[in-house]
Amino acid sequence: MRVRDVPAGEGTFDAGAKAMTEVLVDYENTIADADGSRWAARACGRRGVTNMWEGWIEFVPLDLDRKPVRSTRETTQPSREDLLYWATGLTPVYLSGALARALEAPLIRTTPRRVKPHFDGPAPSVVHAPAALSGVRPILDPFDVYAQGEGILIAQLDALDTQHLRDIVLAYEMMTPERATGAKRLDLASAIVDAVREHATRV
Repeated sequence: MRVRDVPAGEGTFDAGAKAMTEVLVDYENTIADADGSRWAARACGRRGVTNMWEGWIEFVPLDLDRKPVRSTRETTQPSREDLLYWATGLTPVYLSGALARALEAPLIRTTPRRVKPHFDGPAPSVVHAPAALSGVRPILDPFDVYAQGEGILIAQLDALDTQHLRDIVLAYEMMTPERATGAKRLDLASAIVDAVREHATRV
């Protein structure tokens, strides 16, 4: 894995999005699709219109008869440093899943009906997910991912290494520091899922 430190002012300018884009990490492992095609993966990012940084994965085919593909936005982070931290923690398992998503055919959406909604906005949240403690930077927000489905959370946790799981546990105080330090990878992942599931039942 090669981390690219791109100085300010360099990168690829996306005229449509009015934002400077850059390659953050070149991954050394070749990613293979189910059909046998082979791809080189790299994490890319840019500062969005709201000053949050968004990241996605680009896949460059090693077979000349294919064209490069990209995933949809994989993460949103408050700074470039946080985006780079996210990119350096991605495993081959995560990248394989991102490739599968990038190669999926786009969904065909029906034309929305032109009707007026009953409300001006969503209902207010009654219970808020715990905020991460300052000084500990988790690679993902498990409460936010759980809202997309428990299976999605489990799959994303399975793609993270032990240290990133420990960061999540410590950031959201799911274990004491002493217990988290000696906990195994499976115990850390189970603690995250149990804590988020328990929180969801109280919402």
